[in-house]
Amino acid sequence: MVAKSNNSQSISKKQKKDKVQEVSFPEQVVTYFKGVRSEWHKVTWPDRQQILRETLVVIAVTIFVTVLIYLIDIILRFLLGFITVN
Repeated sequence: MVAKSNNSQSISKKQKKDKVQEVSFPEQVVTYFKGVRSEWHKVTWPDRQQILRETLVVIAVTIFVTVLIYLIDIILRFLLGFITVN
């Protein structure tokens, strides 16, 4: 009988924990956005010059890769045309 009373006490404690952890959906949404706002203020935003430099690097790399792929395409077309004609 002692084991049953200990078991029932542990079950009731577990049920109480479950009830404490239950939070309504609107409260969860509010808590989420409070956390987002808190983290948003911790972000270190880049300055204007850094954004400009990195944008120019992205544009330059994009142009370089585009030209490289175009040159490879021209070479492969020439080789394929040379192979198929003969």
